Amino acid sequence: MSYKIKRWDVISYNNLVKYAAIYIVPDLKLQTFAKLNNYIVPFTVTGTNSSYDNLVFFGHIDTSAYTPDCRPNFFNATKLWVVTLSGKDRNISTWNGYPPIEGAAMALGMKETPIKLKFSEPIKSFTPIRECFEPVKDNKGMCNSSLIMIILAVVIFIILIFLVGYLITNKKK
Repeated sequence: MSYKIKRWDVISYNNLVKYAAIYIVPDLKLQTFAKLNNYIVPFTVTGTNSSYDNLVFFGHIDTSAYTPDCRPNFFNATKLWVVTLSGKDRNISTWNGYPPIEGAAMALGMKETPIKLKFSEPIKSFTPIRECFEPVKDNKGMCNSSLIMIILAVVIFIILIFLVGYLITNKKK
């Protein structure tokens, strides 16, 4: 089933990783299918004229309609579901800016009668989009920014040692 995307947004996780989020109007089939799959449904996006087209994402569906709390219920007010799109690895950004056209999202694995979907590798693997502030790791798994901070701390420590030694020797004279 294909669903018209009403809106795109960016969702930030820990102010480091950004995810694309889409808003769709679900029908009863998608609602049932999502519930059977713990509100994680594979989607492919088409018709956006952007890098999102024809990639497979895991859609993490906001279940505000089913979680009672004291805040206003977004689904009841708008009838829209918020679907956060992630790749195979949740720590890699899927955000690549707003597409020129909203496009459509197709839920994968749905049949006329919803069935329990077994997740496998995505049909077409998602190529991560690196953010300018995303840490780049060396072959030992250490972030380059961490290495720079360690080197900087050692240099400052050495300068302080020499400065203290200099002050002590000048004080004796």
